[in-house]
Amino acid sequence: MEEEWANGGFGKRVEKTKENEVGWEEGSFDDVKIDTNKKTVLFFNGNGGIEPKDANYGAKFIEGMVGKAEENGYDLYSFYYGHEKEKNTGSFSPEERQNIYDSFFKPFIYDEDGNILPEEQVENNLQNLRIYAYCKGMSETNIFLAEIDESLTKNFGEEKSKKLLENVFVVSFAPWEEPIYGTNVEFKALKDYKTKEPWYVSKHANDFDRHATYTGVAQIEFNKNKNGFEIFSNNFISVGSNVDPHDMSYFLKESGVIARGIMAKDNENNRVYSRQQAISDMIGISLAYGLTT
Repeated sequence: MEEEWANGGFGKRVEKTKENEVGWEEGSFDDVKIDTNKKTVLFFNGNGGIEPKDANYGAKFIEGMVGKAEENGYDLYSFYYGHEKEKNTGSFSPEERQNIYDSFFKPFIYDEDGNILPEEQVENNLQNLRIYAYCKGMSETNIFLAEIDESLTKNFGEEKSKKLLENVFVVSFAPWEEPIYGTNVEFKALKDYKTKEPWYVSKHANDFDRHATYTGVAQIEFNKNKNGFEIFSNNFISVGSNVDPHDMSYFLKESGVIARGIMAKDNENNRVYSRQQAISDMIGISLAYGLTT
């Protein structure tokens, strides 16, 4: 017997009230109005993001890094996946994926009558499209941007499409797939066995030790031509921590301070520090850069 399917969806953060204590507003594809003259941030979760509360958490994560969307002049939408009701992981159905593309991506390159926009306008519009992707979310990002690439290539040529898509700024944490389009900043932990690239880097990059206390930033043959850069560490949580390095929740900030995580003590210099704080600052700076350029 086929499992019952629970639909995916999207929404945004709103002010908390007595009637809405979690500060989440569910969205409808029929009501989406993208302002292409304004920075728009789309959050695509990992495959465990199958409930509105997961999308709400993702939006809260973004706002915890760069401030509330409404107060800081950008729009923020967060998505959750459809799934079989007995499963705890999900994916967009073909219909959901088409709805997302039509509502959130097409307005940047097409007018309301379905005509491709002039090249200069497309360039200006894509400068306002920003994406934060977690794990599977990078795979979804590639799918959506591939559709834009197909349309732009058809109308402006392959090389021009590539240049136009460089205006899309993408930040990813533990990306399951390598980014193909856009300008990218990737955060990867070598101890993260759930994502593909740390496996590759720990095997092939020079001077990388999965279990060393400190590492650095890699420049390897595999990724030297990518449009962007990658930030590697053996573990993004903290030195000696057994916490899952794939878990993005340890970087949530409230009032500029890490709200959860593990502190580590540096006895030699008589201080307490948090690796999460440093990494979260780097994530926040990357997101802020995307909102100000």
